[in-house]
Amino acid sequence: MLRLLLAAILVATTLAAPAAGRTRSIDSIAREAGGTPRVARPKPPKPPKAWRPKWWPAAIEAGTGRAGIVIRLRDQRVYMHDGRRRWETFSCSTGLRKGTPRGTFRVVSKIRKPDWTYKGQHVEGGVPGNPLGVCWLGLGMPRSWRGAPIGMHGTNAPWFIGRPASHGCIRLRNQDALRLYKLVPIGTPVYIIP
Repeated sequence: MLRLLLAAILVATTLAAPAAGRTRSIDSIAREAGGTPRVARPKPPKPPKAWRPKWWPAAIEAGTGRAGIVIRLRDQRVYMHDGRRRWETFSCSTGLRKGTPRGTFRVVSKIRKPDWTYKGQHVEGGVPGNPLGVCWLGLGMPRSWRGAPIGMHGTNAPWFIGRPASHGCIRLRNQDALRLYKLVPIGTPVYIIP
């Protein structure tokens, strides 16, 4: 048995000698020696782990059918889950100096091409210079809230996305605001966290 093994090693090393600086694979050596090449079996894929960061609200879980939006002020990002499988994330711009309230809210209104009025100025909806962009998703504020209405909306200044710049609203790129507008029904919970 040992002699047979030594003979096989001698044949393999003779065949494995590179010809003119060329290296050969184990499979090509096995074919030339009349053997069968080794067959690598792929490992079965691991099931995907559910992505849920530590700060993610437990009320929004994959597979429960409960959709939700998380706005994380530290990241300047909006995270959306449809309650089944779809995750989406968007860059946003939130309020300066703690202007965006923290807490749990709900989407209470949806307006396409909203008008903008602020301190006596008025801009019609659908106009390119409208600071609210292409759509508005209003958030229900508590009765104790004394400020202007807060919502998620498009913008006419996309260069501010990714850093705090608003009076309290959550600004999104117009295409991202439209995406949320189409996916998010009225009543969807919105969690604004630090």
